[in-house]
Amino acid sequence: MSKITREGLKEMILFELDRAVSSQDGPLSLQGDFSVSKFDNDARIILGSLKNLDDLARDAEGLDPKDLQFLKDTILDDIQRRLNFITSTIDARLGGNRGYKS
Repeated sequence: MSKITREGLKEMILFELDRAVSSQDGPLSLQGDFSVSKFDNDARIILGSLKNLDDLARDAEGLDPKDLQFLKDTILDDIQRRLNFITSTIDARLGGNRGYKS
């Protein structure tokens, strides 16, 4: 397997996002059997992409330790920061602060 670069990882994620958006088979429903929220498609795509990263980190033969370290220190750190920001935004809105914008 070749070295994973930031650009290569971006292309893999975009490919998976495109594939997930293009496919309407079995849409994820987080709120019940026949209810679809406005977040379902995005959540399905994000969870699928995270599963792909997990599979890659676990199963990729010959993956360079530097690539794993990059995944951990850069990619996952960026994801965690964005999740923290989203959580803070939701908390602010739930607390009545409607002016909170990114």
